[in-house]
Amino acid sequence: MNQRGFSLLEILVAVAIFSIIGIAAYGTLTTVQKADVRSQQYAEDFERLQRALWVMERDFMQATVRQVRLDGDAPSKVLFAHTRGSGETDSDTVAFTRGGWLNPFNQLPRGEVQGVVYRVEENQLQRLHTLYPDQAAGVEPKVRVLIDDIESFKVRLYVGESWVENWNKELTLPNAVEVTVNSKAFGTIRRVFLMTGAKLEQAPAATTT
Repeated sequence: MNQRGFSLLEILVAVAIFSIIGIAAYGTLTTVQKADVRSQQYAEDFERLQRALWVMERDFMQATVRQVRLDGDAPSKVLFAHTRGSGETDSDTVAFTRGGWLNPFNQLPRGEVQGVVYRVEENQLQRLHTLYPDQAAGVEPKVRVLIDDIESFKVRLYVGESWVENWNKELTLPNAVEVTVNSKAFGTIRRVFLMTGAKLEQAPAATTT
């Protein structure tokens, strides 16, 4: 029986075929790895979004009717400050006081009432808070970034039986707040959070006889 080896051409063809298969397999593996990285990043971003919405819900639901003094000035009659957006992001800012900030056995050097601000800065949705609601001038708040790549943050307030885009009521909290966040990763997210709608009764002015 004659034994015949592979010709040079056959070897070259086989090498070329295996090279093509290897390149295709590597490309498939790279694509799968990139998709896995994107999937993990999306999951992390979504978890962060969910956490941010939970933080907002907790804050709005625990908003309290407390007047605030800034740098020793007279107590402000605005319990819920709402500033309409302007500038590049056209994003709103809200500021209010919330209770329920747990301080077990009063071990921490602060109270259980917290001043809170939500704003967009450098395309980040930020939550600012102070250790005490009444602050002296020059005291810097703590800043926490909730969501990155924010395009806008808009707020509407519900009072009585209607939604309003400008809030100017004194000594009153809204009944609800609607938050609309435009994110590069998730598009438009809209949530409604209930509030107490409570009012702070102002003491009557002193009279003289």
